[in-house]
Amino acid sequence: MPPRQPPGLPRYRQEYNFGNAFSTGGVLMPVYDYVCLDCHKSFETVRTLNEHDKENPKCPKCGSKNVEQEAAAFFAVTSKKS
Repeated sequence: MPPRQPPGLPRYRQEYNFGNAFSTGGVLMPVYDYVCLDCHKSFETVRTLNEHDKENPKCPKCGSKNVEQEAAAFFAVTSKKS
């Protein structure tokens, strides 16, 4: 079994919150990637930081809460030094 990687930083998606429905164009919301350890389905979810800290989401395929946040790749843009 490969070593566990620490969870990655969330991506951000610009969205409006209309109850459970989201549409693009408003507030920046973090998007988290998860994988279900029971059915091995990868999925993403938009959650507030408060929701993320409270509990793991349910897998949309099997409903299990046995999920783990996936490490996310990211890159940094820096200014060019002369």
